[in-house]
Amino acid sequence: MISSKAVNVGKTIQRTYASTTSMKVFHDKDAGKFCLTIPGSSKEAFLNYGFINPTFLDLKYVETPTEFRGKGVAKHVVEAALKYGVANNYMMKATCPYVKKYVTENPSEEYNHLITM
Repeated sequence: MISSKAVNVGKTIQRTYASTTSMKVFHDKDAGKFCLTIPGSSKEAFLNYGFINPTFLDLKYVETPTEFRGKGVAKHVVEAALKYGVANNYMMKATCPYVKKYVTENPSEEYNHLITM
């Protein structure tokens, strides 16, 4: 992972970048989301999350621009969120239907024990 700081509207936002294949996902902790700017576009796909408690993430929803749905874009933000949860040993609630589908279709010993539906 690569860390960088970006200034936005007079405040500093910590962003952590995680590379998944050729797409880069950044983690905006202040906004509680993982974002991916779609290559060749100014549009963004993102996964929004919140904390249920200090060690429990709620993976609330994923949004992908309509014209990019069904092309594997959303999986990149989901994978970045799951990696973040695993790295921090957070429990994760898969509230988002897409996250539920992803973890069901892509089981992993890395995160299965950390996921609730």
